[in-house]
Amino acid sequence: MPAKPIRVKIRTEQGQTKTLASGIEAFSSPTGMGPDLFLGLGPDPASAALLAGPGPVRFVECPEFEAQMGPEWIRMVPSHWERLEPEHLGKDLAGASRVRFFRQNRSLFPSFWGPILARTTLWTAGIGPGQAGTKRVLFAHGPGALMAPEITRAFARAGFEIRSLAVNVGPEDLVLALRDGRPDLFFSLNFQGLDRFGLNFHLLREAGVVPITWCVDNPFHLLSGLETAFWRDMIVLTTDAWAVDLLRDLGAKAHFLPLAADKAVFGGQDPDGSPVWDAAFVGRSAFPNRDRFFSGLDVPGELLAEAEALMAAGGRPDFSWWRKRLGPGPLWPGRQVRRIGLGAEICSLGWRSAVLAAVAGAVNLKVVGDDGWKELLGPE
Repeated sequence: MPAKPIRVKIRTEQGQTKTLASGIEAFSSPTGMGPDLFLGLGPDPASAALLAGPGPVRFVECPEFEAQMGPEWIRMVPSHWERLEPEHLGKDLAGASRVRFFRQNRSLFPSFWGPILARTTLWTAGIGPGQAGTKRVLFAHGPGALMAPEITRAFARAGFEIRSLAVNVGPEDLVLALRDGRPDLFFSLNFQGLDRFGLNFHLLREAGVVPITWCVDNPFHLLSGLETAFWRDMIVLTTDAWAVDLLRDLGAKAHFLPLAADKAVFGGQDPDGSPVWDAAFVGRSAFPNRDRFFSGLDVPGELLAEAEALMAAGGRPDFSWWRKRLGPGPLWPGRQVRRIGLGAEICSLGWRSAVLAAVAGAVNLKVVGDDGWKELLGPE
């Protein structure tokens, strides 16, 4: 009769309480050949022992995990197993070992395990920091992403060889991309291509690649989806100058990079030399999945009325305004910032709609965007 699974709860790096998996299925499939090397033993070291071969066994464990497991857990670790500190886990040792890791490590204490898992993954794949050669960039963006063609042309003009990556690229796909040729840069729009626990970031950094993200949407909305602080160790660009100091206060290496027009799009003329419209606006009425992003949130009606009165008087109830009115909650970690963003988003849409309606009343306006504008401005 199989042993009853061990049910243990732990407080994670993010302050959440999670139930730990147990049994041999809680460990990854082995990679490499040689003596066993476990990256984390899970709540039941006996399960790891079932997977170990007859030879020597080494393991690395997160100190915070071990502290929460307590003395009983330590007594369960076979006495002849050798514990390694992370700084002693070298390429020669890991490359000559059969490596398994406790799967939940990636989400429990990612700041500890991220660099370790990245190094061992790259070593197993035979990838190490390379020498700069042909200028290459890995560009992570979604299908049909706004600005992707313009950014691609800009990198090409700067002499870069460009390789596009899917927005949901996993560690395995990223390792394959790195094996094909180490890039100088990893360029992401809105943290796309970077998982919320930072494993892809650590893979890039361990391979000697400079990761950069350009936040073309509200950077604090984007940060609210990240669970660990890996973004503090990369270059964060933002189109919003007001956000730079706030990001730096959080520890980010933030810089202002404004939007600009691409000559390839705006440099030509119509065939007959005359414009079809007096004015044109290009943009979405809402960012993708906006309603789901703000699900369960609202803003006080009295504050919304105050914001509308301010807009009617020519003022701008922007993100900073809503932050002052709703209180100085944390900008990160957590999702409290989304409530501030909801107020700013409502007002921003109202402002843009009013401006476009005024322009349409004065000249022949063409709006290029999603169907949401039809509800806001009418079908024409």
